[in-house]
Amino acid sequence: MNKIIKIYNNGIVAGFLEELDRGKKYRFKYNIGYKSDPISLTMPIEKNIYDFTGIPPFFDGLLPEELRIQQLLKIKKLDRNDILSLLIAIGKNLKGTIEAEVNE
Repeated sequence: MNKIIKIYNNGIVAGFLEELDRGKKYRFKYNIGYKSDPISLTMPIEKNIYDFTGIPPFFDGLLPEELRIQQLLKIKKLDRNDILSLLIAIGKNLKGTIEAEVNE
């Protein structure tokens, strides 16, 4: 089963990041009706769906620097390639206006 997380921008559900193939393929899709700023200038809302091979650069850039991420991996017992779990673990403490949470 694919993992999906909600991505917020300024407290509004901007879209959903889905892991299609663990550590290999991802898809970000903007939420229907989302009218605020794009989450990244490289991901305009008009395109709506973005497919990535490997960890999407924008989301990888939201994670802490190497020393802090190594601590997080050890404390939370996470795999560095499990980007969705890392984003959820940091959740409201991502860089900028972006937040992530489990999609229930």
